[in-house]
Amino acid sequence: TDELASWAERLGNKADQLALLDPLPSPQRVLESLQALPAPASPQAVEPLSGARLVRLAASASTRASVSSRLELYPRGLAAGRALKLAAGAVLSAASLTPEQLQERVRARYPEAEPLPPRPALDALLAEAGLELRWVPGDGVRPGGFSQPTIHVEGLSSETVSQTVAPRGAPGAPTAPPSDGDAAAFDARLRRTAESGGYLVLMATPRHLPRIERALGDRFGATPLSLEAELLREMKEAARQAGADWTVVLEADAASPGTTDWTNLRSLVGLALPKVEERLDSAPSPLLLTWPGLLVRYDRLDLLDRLRDRHTRAGDSGAAWLLVAADEQSELPVLDGKPLPVLSPAQYARVPHAWLEATEGS
Repeated sequence: TDELASWAERLGNKADQLALLDPLPSPQRVLESLQALPAPASPQAVEPLSGARLVRLAASASTRASVSSRLELYPRGLAAGRALKLAAGAVLSAASLTPEQLQERVRARYPEAEPLPPRPALDALLAEAGLELRWVPGDGVRPGGFSQPTIHVEGLSSETVSQTVAPRGAPGAPTAPPSDGDAAAFDARLRRTAESGGYLVLMATPRHLPRIERALGDRFGATPLSLEAELLREMKEAARQAGADWTVVLEADAASPGTTDWTNLRSLVGLALPKVEERLDSAPSPLLLTWPGLLVRYDRLDLLDRLRDRHTRAGDSGAAWLLVAADEQSELPVLDGKPLPVLSPAQYARVPHAWLEATEGS
């Protein structure tokens, strides 16, 4: 009908406006803006539009807007550098990515953005985006890829653990909470969890993760523990006990899901996880968990489900915080496109930049 066509045109115009905003509006804001436009009654026997269909309709009726995999509206032909920055969470959730995998992750998020260039232009683009990834040449077993700065973990080669590290100061007596309103509320929330127990996923811009880890250690005496390092350590021990060559394990990691090699690798992960959980259970509180990317890769987020349940049970006084990378558009904790297990908004929070600045300055 003319009425429906006019409504679709208004949706398209609004989509164009939203797509040109900087920063991009969150999916929730996009949906609220589109739903605020007066809509005609749905024709009889026609199912009302869901939120996702409404956003896609608006983009289809627009001149220049497109829809991301997270239902953001962005301009078609979005500059490659900006697309890379916006998709930083997906890029940094993996230990290593080939140029093709990196390009595919950004393309999956923003399919109508300007394609990422090949190397060496891709290296320069990563540096401009502030993503601390370095190129690691192939070794004959694994292809070359972009990896995060590495550290040596006892029992593992430096190539198996990717983690940005910074020295951590000794925990000291907490100072007065930051004065900023949001920062003060966040600080109070952390203190309640540290004192009474609970589970909290903390989301932050990737470049701030090392600073936040230090701040949580200094302010609350949080004990950092890399899930990636712990899992790899126990996988290597399980492989040793089974008489399996670690090179074979690395080759299996490069296999496609569903293959025999991948299935065997998943079995090895299953042998390692109980030991990792024992380590988590015995760690002092508050426990600060970092780098959960391998749990996503091996589809073992059930470990976090159990951890969450243990730390939210009545009578359990322990606190567990999970620190994850999230781009500025993320509203829910997601890694590599998979949602992390939380039951309500009470179990996740974005770390306010004002809190970090005030804590470091105190």
